[in-house]
Amino acid sequence: FGDAAARLARDPGFIRAISNRVVSAGSGTGATPAAGAAEGRGAPAATGQPLRLLPSGALGGPILGNMNRIRRATVVVSFSGHGSGFLIDRRGYILTNAHVVGDAERVRVKLFQGKAVIGRVVRRDAARDVALVKIAPPGRAALPLRRLRARVGETVLAVGAPNNQQLEATVSRGIVSGIRRSGGLIYIQADATVHPGSSGGPLVDRSGNVVGLTVAVLTDRRGRAAAGLNLFIPIGDALKRLNLRY
Repeated sequence: FGDAAARLARDPGFIRAISNRVVSAGSGTGATPAAGAAEGRGAPAATGQPLRLLPSGALGGPILGNMNRIRRATVVVSFSGHGSGFLIDRRGYILTNAHVVGDAERVRVKLFQGKAVIGRVVRRDAARDVALVKIAPPGRAALPLRRLRARVGETVLAVGAPNNQQLEATVSRGIVSGIRRSGGLIYIQADATVHPGSSGGPLVDRSGNVVGLTVAVLTDRRGRAAAGLNLFIPIGDALKRLNLRY
């Protein structure tokens, strides 16, 4: 999870975008990680024919009424370690981070309060740190993806398996703190709490529609997580880089 931390932190433009108080790359400030993010300037989208996803109707109303569906759509993805992911199509397509699946062709996917199955990695883009995994149709509703970009100040919730797989579908709440740009890539900055293991989990709006996915936790010069400085990939960017249509 932490192998690519220094890459993002070595990008001076990213450091300036986050805060003018963040020390320079040489001091050891880090980010956990967007694998290859600082190296991905202008990298092309994933190869392959466009894949059209089956859309899910947008969720409305208070999120409490939709929470069971949201948690059931999240998964734990395991290869050398573990991360998170979520269903974006009822046929069994799962979105996660490229650094979660590594170079694996197949990964273990644990359904929330369900069984573990084998998933096949069908697409990945290391520069944008996104990957698409396919499992057999799980008989569960997918999460709807929001076309409207996240806005600064709006309430968001992050869902994932922080630190331990047993903590699957943990939910944390925060707000969008900013929209950051670095090396041609866009990040949502939010203070919803995430930890190693949360990577690839969904960031949803106050009704449960996906606006992004977890990718990085900023750390200080001693490698400690910086409270409230967490980064998420906009869902539209993830779909574009994997050549997905929604």
